[in-house]
Order: sequence, then C-alpha cells, then structure tokens
Amino acid sequence: MNRNGCILNEIGLGPLMDRIIMMYLLPVCLKLYPEYLEHGLDAHHSFIVDYGVGKDTSLGVHDDN
Repeated sequence: MNRNGCILNEIGLGPLMDRIIMMYLLPVCLKLYPEYLEHGLDAHHSFIVDYGVGKDTSLGVHDDN
C-alpha cells in the first residue's frame, strides 16, 4: 500500500463502506451500468491515499484490486 494511505477495511471501516456502497453508490451504478451489475456487487477494496509532490515517488506499476 501507499505509504500515505490505508485500506479502510484494515482500520474497521469495511462495514461503513458496505453501507455507503449499497445505499448510495449501487443504485446509481445500476442505473448507469445495469449490464455489468446484473448479479450485484460481491466485494470492494476501499482505500484512501494522500497524494502529493514528492510522496511515494517510487510506487511504480501496481494493481489496485
């Protein structure tokens, strides 16, 4: 993970993100992309990062999944 960020599930905010996603984001996404969400959502990888000049300059190529 980025040195200036954290995975929300690791600090106990996974259940909060579940509620936010199901109550607010999923209904919007279902309207916009119904063909991709016919089976709903099964997981998320929620995180926050503080980006800035000179921070994590060697992060390189990676996959946020």
